[in-house]
Amino acid sequence: MTLRYVCNCLQKKAKTKWPSDETVKTRVVSGFVFLRLLCPAILNPRSFSLVQENPSETAARTLKLVAKVLQNLANLVDVGPKEAYM
Repeated sequence: MTLRYVCNCLQKKAKTKWPSDETVKTRVVSGFVFLRLLCPAILNPRSFSLVQENPSETAARTLKLVAKVLQNLANLVDVGPKEAYM
């Protein structure tokens, strides 16, 4: 099963469930790709053989913020006043 096939299935199901929402296909696919593929690699780079050692505490915090920003962008979520620094 390819990523392209999975994304196509996600788009079809989302469009069937929410036919009047024009952005749902994009949100579902981007949310899936970032939540299940990219953000886990950003948060745990050693688990994905991207680095040899675990990131320092400061670097891990930065990576967590990067993953959070990317996930919000993928889901088309506006940042609220609680997290204005993002």
